[in-house]
Formats: sequence, C-alpha cells, structure tokens
Amino acid sequence: MATRKRWSRTVGTRRGNRIRIYQRAASGNLQMAVWDPEKKQYRQVSLGHTDRERATREAAEMVRLRDAGEWIDSRSLTFGILSARYLAENTHARDGSLKTEHYRRGCERYIKYLIAWFGADTPVIELTPERMTGYATARRSGQINGRPVGATAVHQDIKLLKSMMKWATGVYNNGRPLLDRNPLTGFAVPKTRNPIRPMIEAETVEKLMAVADQVTPLLPLLITLMDSTGRRLSSVLGLRWDDFNFEKRTITWRAELDKKRRTWVVPMPGEAEQALLKFRAEHPAIGSALVFPMKNDPKRPVSRQLAADWLKRAYRYAGIVRPKGGLWHPFRRKWATERKDYPLRDLAAAGGWEDLPTALMYQQPDEDTLRHVIDHPKPLKKRSQNG
Repeated sequence: MATRKRWSRTVGTRRGNRIRIYQRAASGNLQMAVWDPEKKQYRQVSLGHTDRERATREAAEMVRLRDAGEWIDSRSLTFGILSARYLAENTHARDGSLKTEHYRRGCERYIKYLIAWFGADTPVIELTPERMTGYATARRSGQINGRPVGATAVHQDIKLLKSMMKWATGVYNNGRPLLDRNPLTGFAVPKTRNPIRPMIEAETVEKLMAVADQVTPLLPLLITLMDSTGRRLSSVLGLRWDDFNFEKRTITWRAELDKKRRTWVVPMPGEAEQALLKFRAEHPAIGSALVFPMKNDPKRPVSRQLAADWLKRAYRYAGIVRPKGGLWHPFRRKWATERKDYPLRDLAAAGGWEDLPTALMYQQPDEDTLRHVIDHPKPLKKRSQNG
C-alpha cells in the first residue's frame, strides 16, 4: 500500500464499498484496492496510468455502480464473450475504414486457436503473461491445430489477443468498461530471433517467366507486376484497368488495396507498361474491369490461394526448389534490395511503405555490397583541434 511519502486516497463511505487508490512508487502507475465480497479480501490491480484525477473519477464511478447494484465485475467477462463481441462490433480500423473480409477471416481463425487452448469460459482477466508461454509452446509444436508453426504465427495470435483486450477497455457497459485493465499491458509478444525472410533471385524470376504461360495466361503479367512494382500480392491482384493512366504513365494504388488504407499514385514502371499494353491488346478490357479476374466470377479478383498455387506450379515446371518461408513476398524484398542506393524516403513512397523503418527491414545485405564495404573503407575526417 502507499507509504507516507506516496500519494493515496480513499473513495466511498459505505463499509465494504470503499476503494483505495494509491501509488507504490513516486513515478509508478497508480494502484487500486477493491474489496472482493466473494473472497473476503482486497483485490489489488494496477490502473496502468498515473493520472490522479482520472483515477479518482474512475473509483467514484465504480463506487456509484456498486451501490446501485449495476456493477459488472471484469472477472465475469469470459474469453468467449469477448471474442464474440470483438468480431461482431470491431468492424472498422482506427482510421475509420472497413476491415476487409480476408482480415476478419484471419482473426476468426486465430481466435479459434486461442479459445482451443485457453477455453471460452476462462475470465479474460486471468489471461496473464505467464500463461502466454504455455500457449506459445503448444502452438509452435502443433498441439493446438495439429500443425507446427513458427514464431511469426504465435506472434500474430498473441498480438490479436492484446488488441482485443485493449479494445475491451474502451467499450462501456452500464457506464463501466468491459475490462478494467489490459492484463497483457507491457507484455512483449515473442518474436523469432532468426526470422526466415527469403528473397527471390533475378535468375529465378527469368526461369519462372519461361514456364508461366504453361500455368495460366495471367501468370506472366502477375510476375511482371510483382517484380517491377514491389507491391504486396493483394494490392496487385485487386488492380483494375482504370487504375492505370497510360498517358501520364502512373498507377493508382487504391486505399482499399493498401495495408495501411492509404492511396498512392506513383510512376508506372516501363517494364510493367509494356506488359500491360501487350496483354490488353491480346485480351481486350476497359474501364473498371479487373486485371486478374476469377474465371468463374469476373467481378471477383483472383484469390491469394489461387495465385499461390500458380506460382508453386511454375516452380515445379521450372524444376526449381521453392525457397522456404515465402512465396510471393520474396519479390517485394528483391525489389527493395535492388534499390538500396536510392533515398529511403523515395523508395518507401514508390513501394508503398508508410514508415521508413519498415521499408528498411525489407532491404537485405548482398555479397557484393558487403565486400565493397569491407574492402573500401572511407577515410575518417580529421577533427579540428582548438589551440
């Protein structure tokens, strides 16, 4: 509890419904001690902030609801209820854009894995950092869904869980948030120390192009656009013919195709322009028609799964061993790495990275550049000495 040198305050007058807020350390987060009538003891929790006025208001509101019999203890919020409400109500991103169906299906899949391990009836407040280690071990070994996965998959699952908890702290029910605090606040989601980030070689691209027509007439154009624009697969698959301005030689990457929901208008690569004009001459299409439509439904773009199958078949036809840990994304790393000598800000704008550190992560070291760095050191400038 608080000491003489630490701030504290008691809110409420009725015995059994007094709440004490206090500070254990001078610069630490405020704590709250609440009487638990079931366990006949005080339950102490961190408020996760240092705002004394806000803490006092929160405590006063809690006292009022408990006196009125409207208080809903956060322990009554189970993981199953949180999951159902999150999927049903959290349909928009922070910028107000609607979350894509592909993203929502991914969330449903990750939540299914989490529920399979923790249980739908488990109180959310009990999903503490200590329990995440057990989940990570089980998920990576394949104990949860029968298939071993890497650290990236575990990272996605727990990151979603943290997001769900954060969302619940801002959703109110009878004047109180669904969750008083996020049990995973400050918890660092585990990441792999040696992530596999393969980059496709230019020679491999040539070999794939040589057999692409044997898979589908769409594959040569898809490979060309992926290789020349450096964009994500979903962005390329969603392109329409009116996204290309052949007079100004630009491509408009619409916000709904962008991971960060941002519209980009960038110059059209010369290689892409030639491939597009040739393809359109052979397969006439105008206006808002999709560049890569599904055969049985021209109004829908080719799915990521079908595009992945195309590239896998091309690897087989070309007699090339597919790199582990990537399929289409290695094209994006190749594009960024080949342009290491250009200003990072221009590279990020051309490739569709909103922040520079992320763009930098896509660039990989290569032997020629490493050897040049080692064999050609730049002389240090002499510092001027006063006096």
